[in-house]
Amino acid sequence: MKVRSITVTVGPVTFSPVSYNTFVVGPLSMTAEIQEGDDEKEVIADMTSTLRKMLAQQHATMVADYAKSLDYNDRAVKEFMRSKGRG
Repeated sequence: MKVRSITVTVGPVTFSPVSYNTFVVGPLSMTAEIQEGDDEKEVIADMTSTLRKMLAQQHATMVADYAKSLDYNDRAVKEFMRSKGRG
């Protein structure tokens, strides 16, 4: 039976919520073995979907961590936090 390995990578994605401040999420990678008879496009789509969900979870965590690292008295930071429903 023929088996081959495939890797899918998403990211990195850079976010700049306020001027001169950024944070990066990713990159994230996943590797799977595709065996003879497997639908390659379906395997890739499943891996991509999983990685995008992981990226979204990581983004939510990074937004919270990023905001905590900034000065909460800054007007731009307060606006950013309000836009995320956290302020």
